[in-house]
Amino acid sequence: MKTKFACAEELPNSLGLLISPGGLVTGQRITESGVSENRDKEASCREKADETDPCTRRKAYSWCKEFLQGAWEFLEEKRFQISVIRGGLSNMLFHCSLPEDELCLGNEPRSVLLRLYGTILQMSCNKGENQETQRENFFQGTAAMVMESVMFAILAERSLGPKLYGIFPHGRLEQFIPSRKLQTEELSFPDISAEIAEKMALFHGMSMPFNKEPKWLFGTMEKYLKQVVKIKFTKESHTRKLNKILTYNLPKEMANLR
Repeated sequence: MKTKFACAEELPNSLGLLISPGGLVTGQRITESGVSENRDKEASCREKADETDPCTRRKAYSWCKEFLQGAWEFLEEKRFQISVIRGGLSNMLFHCSLPEDELCLGNEPRSVLLRLYGTILQMSCNKGENQETQRENFFQGTAAMVMESVMFAILAERSLGPKLYGIFPHGRLEQFIPSRKLQTEELSFPDISAEIAEKMALFHGMSMPFNKEPKWLFGTMEKYLKQVVKIKFTKESHTRKLNKILTYNLPKEMANLR
């Protein structure tokens, strides 16, 4: 299932690239002219989302020059090529490449994937949460980022994942592998499902320097359980639904699930 977000009038920086193409227009009367107007608006937003803002472009150029070296080290910024890759859920993805007429000086890659960490550091940081909860969520996001980076580096070293060319506080440079996302119906294909199961079994059987106890699921559920008892609604209908939920012994339900 694909989720569409409201398309903003202006995307001031790369954070706007986290918004997927298209838009969901609400609270408007749909007419033939309105549909045409919305399509034009979506097309305009898509063009803006494909553009990389100057600040991100300069940073990307600097990282590629620093970590990749070779031809990248002597490449002029105006010849540096970068484009947006759609599909990142919590990160911003870019395809960085050398111009076609630029020759490599060694074994440096001609193109790489630039991954910039996005909402992974803002896990559930809602405006209504107190500072203690926000601080807890921030450290949870930081821990997840560190763990994911270490895991990626190990898989790359063992040739079980894309190569890692550079890592820095804002993200990392990875091997660019031309590919596409699987369609939902393709997950039911026996040959694809079998290959996925084989890869997952390989990953799960690896010796990794992580805590093997399954904490994330129940930790997240416990966090939501603490939040639900503090929720206040202004609409009576919402309050009635919440009170009905609270008639259940939620802590006991959690204990039974464990």
